Amino acid sequence: MKKSLIFGILFLMMLSAVNAANVAVVALLADGSTHTECVNIDDGANAYDAFQETTLTMTWSNSGFGRFLESVEGVASDDTAGKYWSFWHQNTAETDFESSMVGASDYDVDEDGHVIGLSYTAFDNSFLPITKPGFQSYDSLCENKLNVKSIKIYVDEDKTTANENGDDFEVKPGSVIRMEIKLENDFADKDINDIEVVATIYEIDDGDDLEEDDSLDLNDGEDDTIEFTFDVPIEIDEDTYDMVLTIEGTDDDGLVWRYTYNFDVELDKEKHELVLDYPSILTLVCGQDASFSVKTINLGADDEQDVVLRVSNLDLNIEYSETFDVDENEQETQTIRLYDAVEGKHFISVALEYEEETLMGLIEANVECATVSTSQTAEVQQQDSGMVIETVDFVAESAPTTTSKSLNITSGGVLLVLLNLILVAVLVFLVNVLRK
Repeated sequence: MKKSLIFGILFLMMLSAVNAANVAVVALLADGSTHTECVNIDDGANAYDAFQETTLTMTWSNSGFGRFLESVEGVASDDTAGKYWSFWHQNTAETDFESSMVGASDYDVDEDGHVIGLSYTAFDNSFLPITKPGFQSYDSLCENKLNVKSIKIYVDEDKTTANENGDDFEVKPGSVIRMEIKLENDFADKDINDIEVVATIYEIDDGDDLEEDDSLDLNDGEDDTIEFTFDVPIEIDEDTYDMVLTIEGTDDDGLVWRYTYNFDVELDKEKHELVLDYPSILTLVCGQDASFSVKTINLGADDEQDVVLRVSNLDLNIEYSETFDVDENEQETQTIRLYDAVEGKHFISVALEYEEETLMGLIEANVECATVSTSQTAEVQQQDSGMVIETVDFVAESAPTTTSKSLNITSGGVLLVLLNLILVAVLVFLVNVLRK
């Protein structure tokens, strides 16, 4: 079920807490000239507040029924001539002005896109103003020079159809979402500073939001790109999640320029889908015992029963087999032990059997003979599936070592021994002769 209601409340709270508004102002002055301006006002402001932000000199009075505009640029209402200052706002089609039925202080302009006006005019017999200011569109007066040149979204490095107009795109458990937002300052003589870019995927992480944000400044004519990355959780419900991208910056005149884009992140699951998570490379020490882990993760919509994991390598005396169940959004971990690893490069086969499907993989095990400590750590690399692989630790049991002593006789030593033997023989012979 789409969480539209909760998201709508959160989004309205976000708007009221963050956004101010730009308002376009058109004033037909008493001398017949037209004054135009784009002003920025705070949240909850009205047309009166917007007029106060202009460079026009105005005098207002409070009659108790609202604020009454008495003069503009020194020209006051004229009871004798029957001319007064009248308040106008754009019609619903945003193509022309219409006379306001409420005062300026009662007309809300709490979001971008409003055009309001003033004119010095006489009134007809129905007490309606006769002369209105010439209408000018909001975009012509408050042209947004913070240009969003492109928004690109990639899911597992495949570009989606989602774009800057807002769209929907599909993901799977464990997907990686990458966003590239390219911004440009189209002003010729003004900088846009403190540009805040925020992307939020609501309630996708077990009810919590995933959010990335960054900020930058753009000098006139400059462009830059911001990149965000989201890791979709493995344990996640099949649903549609709301994603909002907001961009807001302030130019040298204090005008705030902003964009808001909405996307639907559709998470679809296959009925049956398991993935394996294991180290792709192990570095071991010969003669040592070690262990590594193989995780089976259920990304599918159904629980899986009688899943069989087989891990084998004859040279390393591995012949492992186990049958188990894996529920939706769950994972099972098996630990495989190695004893007296033999030197060389070995390939350990991994096979997972379920629902008439078989997943196959290999682990490269490099066994080296070298001086070792009693504790070793296998070097584990991330496999191509993109899953996060944890480093596998194992404890190596030192093999008993023996030492032997041996006589090392050089050629010079051999000659010396022979001479000593001859000398002993001569002495024995002389002793025997003397005794006779």
